[in-house]
Amino acid sequence: MPPVARVVKAESVEEDPPVLRLLFVCAISVWLGSVICFSYVVLPAIHRESAPGDVTQLLRRLFTRYYATGTACGFVALAIVSLARAGGALPLGAALRMGLPVAGGLVCSLVAQQILLPRMRAARANQPALYERLHLISAMLNSTVIAVLFLALAGAVMR
Repeated sequence: MPPVARVVKAESVEEDPPVLRLLFVCAISVWLGSVICFSYVVLPAIHRESAPGDVTQLLRRLFTRYYATGTACGFVALAIVSLARAGGALPLGAALRMGLPVAGGLVCSLVAQQILLPRMRAARANQPALYERLHLISAMLNSTVIAVLFLALAGAVMR
């Protein structure tokens, strides 16, 4: 019996414009850079140099900007992928390689900001064990964001 030939329809997609990848990489790089700088440079310096009462007030203001930066960069990156895909300039595989890690990073950041951060603020004074547990989860989500942003960058530059 002769082998059955499979016909695979190639997706008709134009070469993606370099400017789209550049904008995507810029958005992800700003987000990744802010996460790394804040987590490994700014926070340790603040905790090392500030009095405990001052740290709390300062971090409340900084975390608002930290999460806003990540959310904005994440949605800009997803919009770029969506627009490129809708315009036929990005194959489905590339869109998934670039978009899924960004979506995962956004979910992690939004969970940390909208769910964990308010609970940590409430538990800080009266429930130190709960605060430590929530802080550990927050740190794990932060590490996950870093990992998925590196994946998103790899997805953008690898073809």
